[in-house]
Amino acid sequence: MLANTEFDGEINYVPYWDFLEQDETRRYENFMSRDWAWQQADKITKDVETHGATFVPIILGSDKTMVLVATGQNDYWPVYLSIGNMHNNVCHAHRGAVALLPFLAIPKDVVMSDRHFQRVIFGIGPYIADYPEQVLISGIVQNWCGRCIAFPNNLDGGGAPHTSTLTWALIEELPIGTAWDEWGVDASILPFTDTFPRADICQLLAPDILHQLVKGMFKDHLVEWVGKYLEQEHGKAGAKERLADIDRRIAAVPAFPGLQQFPDGHRFSQWTGDDSKALMKVYLPAIKGHVPDDIVWTFRAFLEFCYIVRQNIITDHTLQELGDTLKRFHQYREVFRETGVRINGFSLPRQHSLLHYEDLIRLFGAPNGLCTSIMESKHITVVKKP
Repeated sequence: MLANTEFDGEINYVPYWDFLEQDETRRYENFMSRDWAWQQADKITKDVETHGATFVPIILGSDKTMVLVATGQNDYWPVYLSIGNMHNNVCHAHRGAVALLPFLAIPKDVVMSDRHFQRVIFGIGPYIADYPEQVLISGIVQNWCGRCIAFPNNLDGGGAPHTSTLTWALIEELPIGTAWDEWGVDASILPFTDTFPRADICQLLAPDILHQLVKGMFKDHLVEWVGKYLEQEHGKAGAKERLADIDRRIAAVPAFPGLQQFPDGHRFSQWTGDDSKALMKVYLPAIKGHVPDDIVWTFRAFLEFCYIVRQNIITDHTLQELGDTLKRFHQYREVFRETGVRINGFSLPRQHSLLHYEDLIRLFGAPNGLCTSIMESKHITVVKKP
């Protein structure tokens, strides 16, 4: 990747800060413009022998996939690799900036895309994974957060940052059962990052728009909760009738660039990420009149949150809007608790993940450059294709 001449001019060799000219507002876009890259560079330069070298953050990601043909329905967890020096616009599978991770020899001197030699220091960067994979690689217990120590029965309460130092202290001082039950630490798992310098997996877990927001929050939570609300208020027969009308509204969306047609509404057997993203564009007006206004406002706040985090360039002003939008979402979603759909509240890992987006954007930049959708598009060629 570093030597690919197609990427010449689209690779950053040093960390930098980017500001808007009119008011000097900080911009968060490409990975090397973010706080984490600066922090790592500061640590590296403490060693005078590293001066003049280029820091190359290794971005890793894994995503479970199932292969049915000729394998007897086996599950695979391919691990993919990219580098943080790439601009976000080339961090997509079809540009060659994402590769299946083999055993790699790591040279100290590399020919870069501009055909010049550069001394390079590699380091583990953000890890992109869905929540089940985050649990496995970080050594936490299911339903706990890998980034903070918020308790699973009150994830909305937040908590102090989780670190590998804290994990080791708990393992050394507490019985295994106590560490598991009271702190959410699985003492039987040793995170692979523990053997790498300047790497703490708890602080490297990246945001994931596809699984946290699109598939998780929208499909698995909000859309499902609408169905449960209708069934609770109108019975199974009444809910079926109203869901059929919602499907008719979705199917009636006219052909228009950027809008997907849903001739059968939203009840299809297998949801893909693209289906969910397309449905997000037309679902809100389809439920109007069938649900209370607060549910409509819940969807509006959530969709606005998604729109903000998917922008290519995010500024400090944008982050303030993001925080305000999240507050509105938390306010309006209470309708699901009040109507009995979510009697036990919203202490769910994917709901909780929204609290970390502002800090993660400051650390790693615009989340559209760190998403499992990039890896899923590679599955066909590297795993499923014979």
